[in-house]
Amino acid sequence: MAPSRAGIGNFARRGAAREARLISMLLVLSLFATTAIVLSALAVAFDAYSALPFWDQWDYLSPDAILGRSFEQHNEHFILLTKLITLIDETAFGGRNVFNFFVIYLTQALHAWLLIVLARRAGLRAYFEIVPAALVAIAMLFAVHQHENLAWGFQTQFVIVLAAATAAFLALARYAETRRPACLALSALASALAASEMANGVLVGIMSVFLALALRLSRRVVAILTALAVLLLGVFLSRYTPVAGHSDALQSLAHPLQTIAYLFTYLGGILADTLRTGPLGAIGQRLPRIPLALSCGALLCLVDAFILARMIARRANILPAIHALFAVSMFAVATAALTGIGRVSFGLEQALSSRYTTVSAVMIAATFILLLALAAPLRIGQPRTRAAAAACLLLVGLVAITQPAFIAAAEGRRNDRDLATTALLAKVRDDAALRLAFSNIDQVWRGAGDLQRQGASIYADPWSGWLGRRLDQVLPPPQSVCDGTINPPDPVSGTDGARITGSVSLSPFMVRSKVILLDGEQRVAGYAFVHTALGRIKDYRPGRRSTVALDFVGHVTQSDPAAVHAVLLDRNDHAICRIGAPG
Repeated sequence: MAPSRAGIGNFARRGAAREARLISMLLVLSLFATTAIVLSALAVAFDAYSALPFWDQWDYLSPDAILGRSFEQHNEHFILLTKLITLIDETAFGGRNVFNFFVIYLTQALHAWLLIVLARRAGLRAYFEIVPAALVAIAMLFAVHQHENLAWGFQTQFVIVLAAATAAFLALARYAETRRPACLALSALASALAASEMANGVLVGIMSVFLALALRLSRRVVAILTALAVLLLGVFLSRYTPVAGHSDALQSLAHPLQTIAYLFTYLGGILADTLRTGPLGAIGQRLPRIPLALSCGALLCLVDAFILARMIARRANILPAIHALFAVSMFAVATAALTGIGRVSFGLEQALSSRYTTVSAVMIAATFILLLALAAPLRIGQPRTRAAAAACLLLVGLVAITQPAFIAAAEGRRNDRDLATTALLAKVRDDAALRLAFSNIDQVWRGAGDLQRQGASIYADPWSGWLGRRLDQVLPPPQSVCDGTINPPDPVSGTDGARITGSVSLSPFMVRSKVILLDGEQRVAGYAFVHTALGRIKDYRPGRRSTVALDFVGHVTQSDPAAVHAVLLDRNDHAICRIGAPG
């Protein structure tokens, strides 16, 4: 007997319910993975934090230095807003990078929100459409692959220019929908902000003109945006000076294959590192990093070319937000191209710098959302709906699994800055250590003196003034003893100081622990930082192994190496214990 219509309907409903549960499960797993990525990024903000100025920051150590160079070119850029942020940090937060870090993470969160808004405006409304788009946007913008930008206060410029570009394109898309002058003004303002930060920001105004043409805005609006783009470009070029040591633009353009290879490598770095670091690492490690990154970047651009072809074929039905998302992706490509023109002579390895992965992360997020938007409307029961949820889980899952490796990379950079910090605090001119903070050692040494007089940066911490004082004058001597060792000091040539290393057993949850070094008279003679590592948390066993052995490294001014003792402090300068035998 043939099945009844009611039976067929019940079977279809049960199938749809199973399908909905499967999709929901995939998205919940994706949510967990994205949460892990965001928590990893927040952990880096604390664990890899350093108040020490790093590299370019040594040019801006005081409000006077910043104000005196407000409109000067810095490398290829003018970084006006970054200078203002640094000024606020120095005047209100003691120059400790606190405000810079806050702005970086806030900007990334706002940028993710802008991409999610674009996704909704692009027609992704059902939960199985907007949730994958939102999770990928958040995951990519907080992936610790970009640890240089998440743990270096001066990198506000990198995240701001990308967020400003997305804001400009979103505002222009909203103007196309509403014809509100305020949206056009916001787009122009975002373009000006981008141009005032970095050289690639000038491209935002130019790309806004092409976006206006794609959106079929009025000739008057196109003329206004063209005039703005010309003005921003003219102002930039009128004050621009070619940077010594960088690639000559004409020579780069004369060798287009090298520049294209740089572009693909730049854009594919985050995907290549994910494949080489995560569960596929056993396979990925067999592939050379640069060819793999180049291939990933080329594939990403090929996907965008496919998207463009689909947009052209369906141009009558393409929403303004889809055009804006494509502009976001193309801005990433243009940024990579412009960087390649100026830096291709540095080699393709330089294109894999951690700070550049923010650009490719934005491109991946925009491309994923575009694919969803072009596949919409998604419905339960369609294979592409399952594919979208599975692709979301695959992407954010692979990124999440690789986070520990990049957290460790961020901690390694922090350890370098900590070594330079202890040399400055102990007044030991260890050139090799200071070179980890900036290549110009004399500038670091002089700048540290200026910071000490201001009580800023590393000298804003009370422990920086303990050198030469007795332990009982600065804090109550600890009564407990921690397991640990202190190795013989390693003299630094040409100074009366030495590097000192050792180990201490402590809880792996104690982030940013410190060590003060004492001489035979119990006076503070040096400083060290514990090389805390979040990866060691996995060794924690409640009740059985509550502590792990971690190394510490620092500097000491001490004539009698045998008399060096050490006291462990927490991140708030509270004494915890003596390390090894009591002094």
